[in-house]
Amino acid sequence: MARTRLVLLFACTAGFLLQSASAFAALVIQVESSTRKYEESARFELSVILRNNGDVPVVVLPQSIRRTYVSLGGGAARYSPYPGPPIRPWKDAFLLQPGQSRTMTVRGMRDGDGVWYLEPGRYELSIRLSVTPDAVEASWSQVKHLGAAIWHGDIRSSSIRVIYSPAPAA
Repeated sequence: MARTRLVLLFACTAGFLLQSASAFAALVIQVESSTRKYEESARFELSVILRNNGDVPVVVLPQSIRRTYVSLGGGAARYSPYPGPPIRPWKDAFLLQPGQSRTMTVRGMRDGDGVWYLEPGRYELSIRLSVTPDAVEASWSQVKHLGAAIWHGDIRSSSIRVIYSPAPAA
C-alpha cells in the first residue's frame, strides 16, 4: 500500500512537472555560424542558442538537438549514425532559468550520435530540438537534482544559408 502511494505520488509529480514545463516554458532555438562558407568540414563552426522566454525554469536535453540540411542546388547531405549504443538523452543536460540563454558551439560535422557528409554546394541549415515523453521519462532520475521539469516538445530554428566549397585537390 505504501509503495503504491509512493508510485502514485511520483507519477503525479512527474505529470505536473511535464505539464508545467510545457505550459509555461517558451523555449526558443536559434542557429548562427561564423563560417557560413567553408572549405574544410572540420573547420565549420555552428552556434546553437537556446533561450527560455517562459515563466518557469526548465531542464534542456541538448542530446536531442539535430541539424537539418536542405540543398539549394546540386549538392546532397547525408547523415551517418555511429555504430554502437545511442548517447544517453540526459548527457550534458542543463538548467535554463526564465529569461536565461545558453550558447553551445559545435565544430565540424558531428551531430548527436552521428556525422553529416555534405557534397559541395549551398544549403539551408536549421536546428531542431525534439524531446519526446519517452526521453523525459528515461532522463528524469538523472536530472531531477537540477530542480526543474524537463522541457519537452518540438521546436525548430529559422534557417541560415551555408556553402560547402572544398578546395580543389592539388
